[in-house]
Amino acid sequence: MALSILISETDDHWADKMKSFLLQKSYDVDQSLDGKDCQLKLYKKNYLAVILDIDTHHHSGLEVLKYLRLNTPSVKVILTFQSKKRFEDLELSKDEVKKLGASDILIKPFSLEILLGSLEGSSQFESWKNVKKSNNIKDEEPINADDEDFTRIKISDYVSGNTTIFDTYIRLAKGKYVKVLHKGDSFDEDRINKYLNIKEITHLYFKTKDRANYINFVNKVLEKIVKNTSVPIEKKVSTAKNLTEKYIEEIYTVGLKPQLIEEGKLICSNICNVIQRDPDLSRLLALYQDYDPPAYAHLFLVSFMSTIIAKNMDWSSQRTIELVAFGSLLHDIGKLKLPERLRGKRADEMSPEEFELYKKHPQFGAEMLQQYPIITEPIRQIVYQHHEYVNGEGFPNGLPGIKIYPLAKFVALADDFTNILFKFQTTPIEGLRKFIPDRRITSRHDPQILKSLVQGFIRDKK
Repeated sequence: MALSILISETDDHWADKMKSFLLQKSYDVDQSLDGKDCQLKLYKKNYLAVILDIDTHHHSGLEVLKYLRLNTPSVKVILTFQSKKRFEDLELSKDEVKKLGASDILIKPFSLEILLGSLEGSSQFESWKNVKKSNNIKDEEPINADDEDFTRIKISDYVSGNTTIFDTYIRLAKGKYVKVLHKGDSFDEDRINKYLNIKEITHLYFKTKDRANYINFVNKVLEKIVKNTSVPIEKKVSTAKNLTEKYIEEIYTVGLKPQLIEEGKLICSNICNVIQRDPDLSRLLALYQDYDPPAYAHLFLVSFMSTIIAKNMDWSSQRTIELVAFGSLLHDIGKLKLPERLRGKRADEMSPEEFELYKKHPQFGAEMLQQYPIITEPIRQIVYQHHEYVNGEGFPNGLPGIKIYPLAKFVALADDFTNILFKFQTTPIEGLRKFIPDRRITSRHDPQILKSLVQGFIRDKK
């Protein structure tokens, strides 16, 4: 369901401009006639945020703000002013206005991108840019905390700059953590190794509320190292995998918010650039074998393999390759509508009743994405048709090859091939030896697309 925004604005032209912009960004937008109508709408419907003009009629902005603070304090309020002078006339500081319940204050004229950043909390995604160095070297006492509040990452996969962008922990036992790095600390491996020597620890932890911030940071890091020929291909791929897994975790936890969609597009652009820039990729693919955690590793590998297939098709443009990368990253989003017990099951492990329900997940996914205008039709078709096969044995509609959306065929093949890798826990090159002779599976796919997959494992000529 699209996230709802309420606009209470005295300038109808500006209100219409904001509404049009936010609709394009996949929000559900309502407008109120005045402050009284604003309160009525807030009573009847749940909103993510209210864009509230301080001078709204029939109940001022401050009266509506008081109503919100008392009745729906979780709603984000962006309080707008016609001018800097109008704000100064209020004779309150920004901090004092925020204490009254405003989440942010915007003074006109402000750009629509600034409005979007305020709505989505750009600081949530980019607060790492403002971290200041500190010299906090004190050892922390263990704390008791809820495991669900933390996100874990392998120490070998952890990406950090010279300065730690958020508090970092190790887990001593269930519900017990100790902080090993403070936000702003210089990244110090010796401090982490001290704990590694005490106990066999393989993961670091950070608060899940910081995960979007981490995703944005790693995305920017990957964007830089993709262009750096001195960085090994292994490092680039492992960084892309780590980033993709955390991205999928975030989507599955908080939903497909507009700013996450933008992050996903950059991830896919980075994956495409990794594949296109590195002539030695085939060597890595022959050795690649990392299947933990299974659900997220599956999505990464399907996206990666789909992109390789697209790259090797003669008619594919850069735009085509990026559409395939993003569509494959989201191809299983409809599984969120399935009972949890089915999400991790292979199709051959399901009962007939379970399989009939499972076959609906492509349709569920396409319906979910329909609510986001920013998601284009090619991506929705990839999601909807990624289990359709050229021999007509696929689902949900059993389409023959000529009627299947071409880019969905790439993802269907990548999905089948990735399932073989997981089933046998093998490398891609060994997986091909099992996959290609299996006529039951390969008959589902276009021979030219199969050829493009195999080409991904042939060392590129210098």
